[in-house]
Order: sequence, then C-alpha cells, then structure tokens
Amino acid sequence: MSQANTIYLKDYQKPDYLISKTELTIEIFDECTRVSSRLHINKNHEGESKDLILNGENLSFISLKCVGEESIAYDLSDKTLSVTPKRDDFILEIVNEVDPKNNKALEGLYQSGDIYCTQNEPEGFRKICYYLDRSDVMSVFTTRIEADKVMFPRLLSNGNLVDSGAMPEERHYAVWEDPFPKPCYLFALVAGDLAKVEDKFITKSGRSIPLQIFVDHGNEDRCDHALESLKKSMKWDEDRFGLEYDLDLYMIVAVDAFNMGAMENKGLNIFNSTCALANPETATDANFFRIESIIAHEYFHNWTGNRVTCRDWFQLTLKEGLTVFRDQEFSADLNSRAVCRIEDVRALRDSQFVEDAGPNAHPIKPSSYMEINNFYTPTVYEKGAEVIRMIHTMIGEDNFQLGMKKYFDLFDGQAVATEDFVHSMEVASGRDFKQFKRWYSQSGTPIIKVDSDFDQEADTYTLTFTQKLKNVSHKAYHLPVKLGLLSSAGEELELIMQGKSYGEETVVELHTESQSFVFEGIKEKPVASLFRGFSAPIILDMETTREELAFLLSYDSDSFNRYEAGQRLAKLEIESLSQALKSNKVPQVDHLVLDAFSKLLRSANADEAFKALAFSVPSLVSITEQQKEFSPGVAQEAREILAHALAEANEDYLSEHYNRYSTSDAYVFNAVNMGLRSFKNMCLAYLLKLDKSEYVSLAQDQYDTSANLTDRFAALLALLQTQTKARDEALEHFYDTWEDDAIVINKWFAAQASSPKSANVQLIQSLEKVSAFDIQNPNKVRCLYGAFAANLTQFHKEDGSGYSLIANKIIELNSFNPQIAAGLSKAFKKFGALKGEQKDLMKQALETILEVDNLSPDVYEIVSKTLKV
Repeated sequence: MSQANTIYLKDYQKPDYLISKTELTIEIFDECTRVSSRLHINKNHEGESKDLILNGENLSFISLKCVGEESIAYDLSDKTLSVTPKRDDFILEIVNEVDPKNNKALEGLYQSGDIYCTQNEPEGFRKICYYLDRSDVMSVFTTRIEADKVMFPRLLSNGNLVDSGAMPEERHYAVWEDPFPKPCYLFALVAGDLAKVEDKFITKSGRSIPLQIFVDHGNEDRCDHALESLKKSMKWDEDRFGLEYDLDLYMIVAVDAFNMGAMENKGLNIFNSTCALANPETATDANFFRIESIIAHEYFHNWTGNRVTCRDWFQLTLKEGLTVFRDQEFSADLNSRAVCRIEDVRALRDSQFVEDAGPNAHPIKPSSYMEINNFYTPTVYEKGAEVIRMIHTMIGEDNFQLGMKKYFDLFDGQAVATEDFVHSMEVASGRDFKQFKRWYSQSGTPIIKVDSDFDQEADTYTLTFTQKLKNVSHKAYHLPVKLGLLSSAGEELELIMQGKSYGEETVVELHTESQSFVFEGIKEKPVASLFRGFSAPIILDMETTREELAFLLSYDSDSFNRYEAGQRLAKLEIESLSQALKSNKVPQVDHLVLDAFSKLLRSANADEAFKALAFSVPSLVSITEQQKEFSPGVAQEAREILAHALAEANEDYLSEHYNRYSTSDAYVFNAVNMGLRSFKNMCLAYLLKLDKSEYVSLAQDQYDTSANLTDRFAALLALLQTQTKARDEALEHFYDTWEDDAIVINKWFAAQASSPKSANVQLIQSLEKVSAFDIQNPNKVRCLYGAFAANLTQFHKEDGSGYSLIANKIIELNSFNPQIAAGLSKAFKKFGALKGEQKDLMKQALETILEVDNLSPDVYEIVSKTLKV
C-alpha cells in the first residue's frame, strides 16, 4: 500500500455523467446471479465528451450495448468499465454475473444462511453491477427480481411493489419501483424463504402504511417490539419534526450475517438480527432499548440521509451525526432524559474520546482516507451528534426546527455537504456559525481549563475559561457552556451579568482561547456547576476539591453533573488507591468518598435508574485514559478495592433493596421497570463482591428462577465475578439452553471474553472451538475477539499473548472480511501509551500484520497509522 491510494476531500469534482433512471433485472440461479442493467445516462459537464468510467469489482462481464448504436468502444479492467459515448444522452445495457454464495466479505449481493441480501454502503453496489458508484449520482430505480419460487418465495427491493407473477420452470418475479431518486448505496435486495409479521401505521395525513418485518421462520414472536418501536418512531418524527413517511410500504428484514448494525435502504431496511429481534426470554433491557433506538435511527434516515444525502463520503457525518442526534432525542423523549444523556456521554467517552486521543484520530469531516469503511467511527457518529447538539443548545428548539425545515426546503432530493446543513441553521436563527465550523475540520477533544475567583468585597464571582488546543495549527472553538452556581445550602443562585438577570441557569458561549464571565451579587463563594448536560464534548480541567464534588453529588439540580461529580470523585479515589498499590502501601478508601456515595444511594431526590448509574464505579477505559502511565492492571485492582468498600459500607441497604425489588412480576419494557431492574441487579453485583456464600446463592436462585433474560443474564454476570461451582453450572446451563440461538449465545461468548478476572488467551482459544462459534459471522467475531480486545487487563498482559492472538485473528479475517478485520485492528490503539518491552511486543504483532501478502487497504490504513505514533 502507498500514499497513492489516499483519497482527498480537496480533490472532489462533480461527476462527469449522471444516471437519471436505473432499470435492473436480477436473475437468481443456483450457480450464479445474472444482473442486467439499463442505465439512462446524461452528460454533466461542459465541452467535449469524456469517457464514462463505471465502477465494477468482482464481476463477470458478459456484454455491453448502447441503445440505438451498432457498437460502442469500451475498455475493461479489474475495477472499471470505461466507455466512450457518442452522444451526451444515451442508454447503456450491461450484463454481468456475480457469485453471492462465495461473497464472504458481506458487501454487495451475498448469501446469509439461505437468504440473499445486499449491503451497499458505502461502495458495495459496484460489486453487483457496473455503475457510477458515488453518493452524488442519484437515480430513480426500477428493479425486477427473478428466482425459484420454492427457494425464494420473498423477492424484495426498494420502494413500492408494482408487479409480480409466475414464470416457467417454477420460477417467479417481482417488480419494485422507487419513485424517489437515490444514490446506489441505498439500493437493497432480499430474496429468500422468510416469515412475515405485519402491522400498520396511519400517518398524520390519514394514509395507512403497511409495516412488514421479514425474519427466519420461528422468529415471528420476536418482532412485536420492533414493530412497536417503528410506530413510535413514525409518530415521533411527525410530532417533533413534522416529517411524514413518503412511500406506500415500509419493510425491515433481519439477517444473521451483517457487517453493520442496520442499513437505511429506502423503504427496505436490512438489519443485523441482534438489532431487530427481541422478546423477554431472549433479550435484555439493554437489547430492548438498543433495538428501539436503532429502529428509530434507520427510520429517521428516511429524511436525514435518504431524501437529503451526502455529496461524498467525507460528508458522512452530515447524515449520521444528525440522525444519531435525532435518535438520542427520540430515546430521551420516550424514556428518562437524564439517564439517556448519561448513557450517551458514557459511550462517547469510552469510545470516541479514546479514538480522539489515539493514532486514528480524525475530524468528524476527515480531509482524506484510504478506505472509507474505516470512517464509520464514533467520531463521525457520536461526536457528530454532539456537534449538532451544540447548535441546538445555542439556538434553541424552535430555531432548530426552523433550521431543519429550511434544510429540507433547500436541499430535498439532493446530495449536499455539511456546510449546507450549517447554512440552514444560520439562515433560520440569524446566527453566524463560521467559527463553529472548526468542529468539522479539527480533530481531538478540546481541554477547557477553568479558573475561578470570588471577590468578597465586590460580591462578584469570575469564571475564566481557557481552551487548551491539541496543536498549534488548531484555532479556538465556538462552544456553549450551560452552567449554574450553588450556594453553601445547595440552592441555585440567580445569575446576574452586567446588571441583567439570566435566571438560575444560563448558556454562555466561548469564542476565544481565553474568556471571562463575571457574576454579580454573589455574597459567598459558590460551587460552580459547569457544562450541564454535557453541553460540549470537552475535557474539563478545573481544580475541584473532594468536598466540592461530594457537595455537587448531593445537591446539583442537573442530573448529569450530579453523576459527573460522583465519577470524578471516584476517579480521584481510584488514583490514590493506585498510587498506594504501586508504592506497596496498604490501600485505604477515603471515608468522605464512602459517605458521599452512601448518601447518594439513600437519596430521596434520585430515582432507581439514576442511582444504578451514579453508584457505579468508573469504567476502566475512562480511568486509563487519564493515567499518565498506562497501567490497566493496577487501575482494575484499585477499582475492585473501591467497589468492595462500597459494597461493605452499604451491605445492609443493598441486601434489603435487592429483596424489595426482587419480584416475579411479568416483564414490562418501560423506563420505570428498566430502572427498577437495573437497580436490583446493581445491588446483586455489589453483594457478590463480598465473597459470601449467601449472596452466591441469591445469584444462583435468580439465575434459576428468572422468567426474563435481563435478570437471568445479570445473575450470570454477577456469578462471573466469583470462582464458584455455581458460576460453572450457570455457564454450562446457559450454553446448553441457547447453543442453537445465535443472538442469545453471543452474550455467553461476550460475557466470558470481557471478564477482567477469568478471561485469558487459553479461554478464548477454547471458546472459538465450540460448535456455536463461527469466525465468518461478524457478530461472533465482535462478541469473542472484540470483547477480549476491549478487556484491557487481559489484552494487555505483559507477556504479549493477547497481542499475538488478536493479530493472528486480524490476519485470518483479512483474507475474507477486511471490514471486520479493520475494526478489530483498532484494538492496538494504546500503542503510543506503552513503554519498554510491552511496547516492543505490540510492535511485533503490528509488524506481523503488515508483512501479510495482499493485506487489504482497510487493515493497512489502521495498522500503519498506529505504528506511526
């Protein structure tokens, strides 16, 4: 691989040709699939005609014809079909064949079980037929599918079904027409023997839209939640954004083998089965919540991604960041907004902040890439959503909705850039976001240093914000700070600046590297509550005492900052415990920390869902990201010491409330019941840290008697903390029960691979030999190897065995699924933080990967960047 493979945003040029209409005939046979395309093409440039260069990979070329011409000049290569047209407007008819059965990369048209399906984002359509495979070429599609009637009774594609019927030799056909122009990455096809579960939705204009979910036979009882989630999404988008569904039918297909979570193909979403199928016996609360969110995300793409799409793949956050923001708001409106925000920020910090600090850091709008598949990242998605959220915070809901309306008025049916979205918000709000656009082009997480000064004589309190930028080339960001001030009694103070009252909470905006705000009429030194609701994706650098953090944990009216204060307090304690361990001293947990968390647990002004989150020990990822010297083993030991102390100090309360919430009521998925279950299972997890047989028996009994998977799996996870017979029996029973259920058994793999205590290379090697494991299934790879690679204490064992294991798996995966191999390659992101022999061992593993013949650009880009740190 070389820099010649790099694609740059600055080199973008409009397509020389457009395809106004695409007519496909796809004939599925046992030995191959034949694709006949009829492309209506017109020139999109001035001057003399240029050659038309169509993309095509892994295709068997059959024929090419230009309608109305006796012959046409063309040149065929491994990746292109170059045509020399004689007119500005012409129709090409091209025939080629593909081999879905042997398509193990799962891009283009491939076989998943007995089902044929597609995945074309970002550049998979070129593996189906010769085409202008770019997102700014939008075409109206008509698709005719022909196949054996017995093997493939369902023939599905985008849009509306306009014709179907029987054919000779027990074959049949279906014709689909999508009236809305779309780029080819949104094309979808599914053929197979699938069960159908139906419902309907009545739009605000009174149209009845059939809703259909297609699944493997036997999974019909797992579709109700997805259908309900879809109806909620459609209603919410009408109520909150005024957006109504535009086609006459909405379809979802769930398949087991899928590289992504789901895909928003117009009118025919294809889902990874783990993201669509659920019932109480086979899915946890987290699964139910995630499915609701992903169903919403893909539906919301119908407008933010399909009706208005990306001009090029550098603009990926245009649709993904915006749609993540929309699905986060949907979840917050339907559930606990405070809990949803905390969960979203936890995920951001544990994934995106880590990415921002690592070798593969990039802006949400990258300036270059080797392989676009590598940029479906937390930065593009989750940080992209935070950038949208900052705009929303600064201009408010009403102006944001006006901006969305302007966005669709200006750009519906077009492929546009991030600047076009920001422009819409500027027009609607009257704001200037020129400086704000730096969030799109600058990588890294800004550090905001805050200094405070209380002037008792002047009754003023000054906050000075200083932006510590990643490097000299970066310039100051424009960002909002939502804040409040608390009195010593825990009351919100009135915020007065320059004689004007801003109430008890306000939003100030930073524009320069250093900026001060003076609050008047302050009679005593307050405690500042900054970046409420995590109003900007930054790292806060402010000297705050343990007493102040404990105070905020008790009194802050902002739920996120209350949670944040507890996490910061716990991290300070874990840092102290780590230092004691490194110095061979006996670690002692500070009673102030124990008292603060014990008070939280008993607080009357917090619900169970919030307590379950706020009483948790900070994640190992978030702790190690702040370490000066990367030492996950010591940090994990310190985490365990703190957790044990919290359990010991609150044993009676935890035991009492576990029993109080331990009921056999029927499973109900809603915010209240999820909160009660999460609190109960948090209590159980802490009790198991006390190494008492009666609590092991509690967990064993919960595992044996639970009627829902949420409680049963929580009991299994609690038992995994122990080295007991009950643990081994539960693991064995879980496998025997769910061995043939691909979705559920993946939890069994992930639970063991992510265990800080028991996971090791030998365990992973034994798990990959069980019959339920299949390395060609992306979900299995993520749940076994991905979970192990994220298990910092085990992956970073000093002998380097974890590095060797994952490197070898990357090499194996590279040979048939480079996209999944590249994702696993990001496990080595801490290379720059390692020292000495351990760094040498990781370097050896990375170099072993680079030495592989035919290494994919997907893997090369990740590994080569990692080694350059």
